[in-house]
Amino acid sequence: MKIEDSTKAEYYKRVYESIDGLWFLMVEADKDFDHALEIDRRVWQIVPKIQARKIRELLDIEGRGAEALAQALEAKFLMDGANAEISIENKSLTISIKTCPWYALMKGSGREPLAEKVGTVICGTEYPVWQKEFGVEGDFVIDELQCGGAPVCRMRFDLHEL
Repeated sequence: MKIEDSTKAEYYKRVYESIDGLWFLMVEADKDFDHALEIDRRVWQIVPKIQARKIRELLDIEGRGAEALAQALEAKFLMDGANAEISIENKSLTISIKTCPWYALMKGSGREPLAEKVGTVICGTEYPVWQKEFGVEGDFVIDELQCGGAPVCRMRFDLHEL
C-alpha cells in the first residue's frame, strides 16, 4: 500500500493534537486544571527546542538572528495550519496570527473559557524558547491574543540589535 506524504502528515498532525489534549485532560482529572497547565508549561519549555532544531535541519536554515527565527517561525505556522504574518522592522519582529489552530481546537472542544489562560501561559513560554534557539536578544511581548477576545494574536520580539 502506498500512502501519500500529505496523508501521513495529516495523520501525524491529528495524532499530535489529540495526544496534547488528552494528556492534559488526564492530568487535569487526576489533580486539577492549574496543575495540568503547569505540566503543559514545562512541556512547552522543551517542545519548541525540538521543533526549531528539526525545522532548521529540514529547511537548511543557516545562522542565528531575527531573519533565521522569522524563517523558522513562518515554516512552523505553515505546518501548524496557522494563518500568520511575520515582519521585522524598527528593531521588532512582529507576529500576527489571524487563525490559530490551537484556539480553534479549544473552542471546538468546549474549553473556550479556559483558552485565554492556556494561551497566555503556553505562548508566553513557547516563543521565548524559539528566540533563544536562534540566539535572538530581546524581550518577548504578547500584545493581544485571539483566545483573549482579540481579532488576531499579536506578539513581538523587541530586539536589542538587528
